[in-house]
Amino acid sequence: MSGQFLLSELDDLFQRAVVLSDSKRAEFLEHECGGRGALKVELQRMLHADASAGDFLASSLPSRLIPGRSRKHIGRWNLLEQIGEGGLGIVYHASCEADGVTLHAAVKILRTDFDENMFQQRFVEERNILSGLDHPYIARLIDVGADPCGSSFLAVEFVPGRPLNRYLEEFDAPVHERLKIFIRICEAVEYLHCNHIVHGDIKPGNVMIKPDGTPKLLDFGAARLIDPGHGKSSSGLSRLIMTPEYASPEQIAGRGPSMAGDVYSLGCVLRDMLERVTPAMDLAAIRDRCLSHSPTNRYQSAQGIAADVQRYLGHFPVHAQAATGWYIFRKFIRRNRLPCSSAGFAVLALFGAWLSLRYESRRAEVYQGQQKSVVRHLVGDKTTMQAPESTQTAALSDSIGDAIGHLEAMTPQPLSELSRAWRRLGYAEARTGRTPQAIQSIQHAIDYARRNVAAADSPDSRADLAESLLYATLLRNRRGELEKAGDHGIEAARLIGTLPAAQRSTIEKTPVFLYALFSTARRMALSGDIESGRSLLLRGLEKSPSMGKSLQLRLLLDLATFERRTGNPDRVETYCNEAKSLELTHQRLESLCDHRPREPGQRAAALLEQVSLLEQRLVGDPENYADREQLARLTLQLARSVAAAGDTTRAASLLDEAAALTNGLLETDPQNRRLRALRRTIERQRQQNEQSK
Repeated sequence: MSGQFLLSELDDLFQRAVVLSDSKRAEFLEHECGGRGALKVELQRMLHADASAGDFLASSLPSRLIPGRSRKHIGRWNLLEQIGEGGLGIVYHASCEADGVTLHAAVKILRTDFDENMFQQRFVEERNILSGLDHPYIARLIDVGADPCGSSFLAVEFVPGRPLNRYLEEFDAPVHERLKIFIRICEAVEYLHCNHIVHGDIKPGNVMIKPDGTPKLLDFGAARLIDPGHGKSSSGLSRLIMTPEYASPEQIAGRGPSMAGDVYSLGCVLRDMLERVTPAMDLAAIRDRCLSHSPTNRYQSAQGIAADVQRYLGHFPVHAQAATGWYIFRKFIRRNRLPCSSAGFAVLALFGAWLSLRYESRRAEVYQGQQKSVVRHLVGDKTTMQAPESTQTAALSDSIGDAIGHLEAMTPQPLSELSRAWRRLGYAEARTGRTPQAIQSIQHAIDYARRNVAAADSPDSRADLAESLLYATLLRNRRGELEKAGDHGIEAARLIGTLPAAQRSTIEKTPVFLYALFSTARRMALSGDIESGRSLLLRGLEKSPSMGKSLQLRLLLDLATFERRTGNPDRVETYCNEAKSLELTHQRLESLCDHRPREPGQRAAALLEQVSLLEQRLVGDPENYADREQLARLTLQLARSVAAAGDTTRAASLLDEAAALTNGLLETDPQNRRLRALRRTIERQRQQNEQSK
């Protein structure tokens, strides 16, 4: 075991040896490292690197590191005032004129005549790294160049404001505001890591806080690309550029910057941000996990830190704490301090606490008895028709989120239960219009279901994957992502075709299957397989009568639309006649199948009746996404009918209502193509009304 040692032990020995004279240092090394050759070699290497870095600073810094302070400009930039000084040069607040506009920047200047050009090389690396960055919380590179005297410079976005350490001193911001700033810093670091870049010198002085509270990460002098082919910087240079108070033990030991080192530095920043407040136990646990001496015991990413802080802010259990039953229960109660909307949620809270306690005491029996039954009860599938009212789904989503945390912590992970849990969470999120979040949840469900199929291919695992794909089809279609929706539907149809007859029939009688058919059939037809698309819709039509007239009407109208697009007017008429025989009213039925001239007043009256029914439903369930979207579309249709009857004033008011409904939906899903198209249609109708006045 003589070749093994801890970084903490190495760091402790280095701190004790570095202050000794050469004669005493040799005796110290022999006494402390006797018989441990690897430890002694590493410690000697660190001491030599420290001495080299110290010699360089002592002899070179005054005359060679800092550019001339008397200069007034460089390149096109006028140097206004010095604002900083770092390991690679000096930083000025600078300005220049461009197309009649005054630009401001922070200009860092470096001379090019350093020994072996190592600082020049680092300066070029910093420039190259900055040139590829584009993130709202990272200062942007604006300009680079050199003057005739050989001074290189780079100009980055000038950030008005204060460094984070001064901001914390001057503003007594509450804890939640500090944590929101910290989360944004983590997002910037995560962006760097995703682009294979480590910062290497994260500290409060390298984070500027704008007047609106937005942070900007600065100074990439210590940053480097994570590339196996990239040569390591010398230990002396790494130790020169880093800030020891915020550097990880392994970076101090000369191993250079790393993602794990950036995580440690973020922990140091969090420590400083909480210095003047009494951190809650959760925050202390998050901080301490970041500051672990062992890189493997830290968070594995900056995103992981941000997610845990976000969970703390939302009163969810944090991963840095032990997931005891009492801890989970306290978090649930904290999130739901107001009386629960129904007794069912109180039961869920008790079940959740019971589940947590049982998990802690009987980890080895996690799949047995009532615990598995409780998990299934909590995360078991329910269709959107069976979902609770949207005013209750927030509490339900929280409960499912807690259950997912438990399931993901189990070893081995229960893949089937996790797939259903994420799918159930997607149902709840979609219910209130959080479609992007719902799509992410369904993608988690698909991923776990695929893993389950790979681990144990069976009808049950394939059926589980098919159900997640079907719901993904609906969500993608809701956002106007028709190609992706169709691809999900085709894969689901293929999987369903491999199931035993009884299991296949069960899935084909669910609303989610019938709702997904048209997107799937359309994708098949566009790929040239019209017959398969038609066959799929007909199979759904066979199942629809048992689901009620509304779904039967939908399938008939889907078939009529499909046949119209594939050029079969006779079949369109056949399906339209069948749809009319159901004696139901529907806007699609009228627009697709009823070509008889109709008085504007009659059409407006029919639309007004449908609008009134939707408004009544929304009184009891005001956040129901499907009803809100349908109400927006019907209100637009009503505005058109009213305008055709000559009442432009009322039509304008209705268009305002339709626009308000649409904009409200877009607030939770700004990239929804269907909603954006609807908003454009509303604006075109508004313009037509103005022109007709």
